[in-house]
Amino acid sequence: MKLIKTPRRLVKSRTSRMSMYEYCCSSSDDSHQAYRNFWEDSFSKYPDTEKERFKRDFQSRQDKTHIAACFELFLHEFFNRLSLDVEVHPNRPDFGNDKPDFLITTSARDQTLIEASCAFPGTEMYRRRRQKSEIVKLINDNVKSDTVRVSVSFQGLLSSEPSRKEIIEPISKIVRQWELQLVADLPSQLEVISLSIRGLELELTPRLNTQTCSAGLVTGFGDRIGHRSATQEAIRSKLDAKKKTSYATSGMPYIISLNVVEPAPLMDEEIVAALFGPEKIRFSHVDGVIRSAEFVRHYEGFWQENGRPRNTRVHAVLLFHNLGSLDFLETSPRMFLSPTAPVSSLLADVPFFKKYIWNPDNDGYKIVEATPYSSFLGFE
Repeated sequence: MKLIKTPRRLVKSRTSRMSMYEYCCSSSDDSHQAYRNFWEDSFSKYPDTEKERFKRDFQSRQDKTHIAACFELFLHEFFNRLSLDVEVHPNRPDFGNDKPDFLITTSARDQTLIEASCAFPGTEMYRRRRQKSEIVKLINDNVKSDTVRVSVSFQGLLSSEPSRKEIIEPISKIVRQWELQLVADLPSQLEVISLSIRGLELELTPRLNTQTCSAGLVTGFGDRIGHRSATQEAIRSKLDAKKKTSYATSGMPYIISLNVVEPAPLMDEEIVAALFGPEKIRFSHVDGVIRSAEFVRHYEGFWQENGRPRNTRVHAVLLFHNLGSLDFLETSPRMFLSPTAPVSSLLADVPFFKKYIWNPDNDGYKIVEATPYSSFLGFE
């Protein structure tokens, strides 16, 4: 059984209509043959019971499915070359209905669970824009007022699809409250109100209606100052989706490995912001004049929220950047160790991971540089 199909002809570059898998098979670039050999060799070591399912995913014309399969096979091969025993989709009674992607075991019988996934920030950006537009349309179609208009600022993403009632009822109540204040001639008391709907934060700013036309209730919307970027949203939402509470009873260290797929560089600060929350500017005023400004972290991330630890079962997050079928030598894996959960030495001692070890003294990470792994994978 082979992964790479023999192409009808070789091509020098990828066209817009060509999938990543098709280009992987048909690229005439001499260096790409080494990648194809790597995938075939790695696939030969993959469990026979998983090969049919995996082959379908790897050969998919959907680029996201193909990239996810590449990442899964890459990790399987990587752990094998570390002389670890790798079990794919292990089935254990204490895992419940879920199966982690890998259970890796050392010769000393130390074990760690690995969950692998891919994040696509471009998709998250589109998703966030679509969610905002749909919510604004729903409000304008169902909540009316002759005296009040509203500007809405958003932050975050919906964790799941809300019902119409979850959106319309609280906003209708808020608008009625503002209208009653106007009837009582208390326009100065119209306050900005925050609302949370399934992980999406809305900040509603009231305004007096000065228009004679029948405009919608919402006159403007956008993102709040200090909002998480699309990259932070993509990392945070994918980590939240993969935390798997059913693994908690196993007592094994649990690591989420994430391949962040986007053209732009993946900055350390983007990752830290996703794990702990973004930084915001805090100004100091004297007699109404700004005298100083400093960045302060707003704790609302995967590992910490409102000053309290969360998701402490996840011992580490292992991040790759733009790993695909014809490109994985340039990415330097980054392992962020949880500040609260001890991580086993199983992966923390791997020299090919750039490690970020929490330093409570300065509320940040100290970094241990990595060793390049191209020769380790047989490319030099």
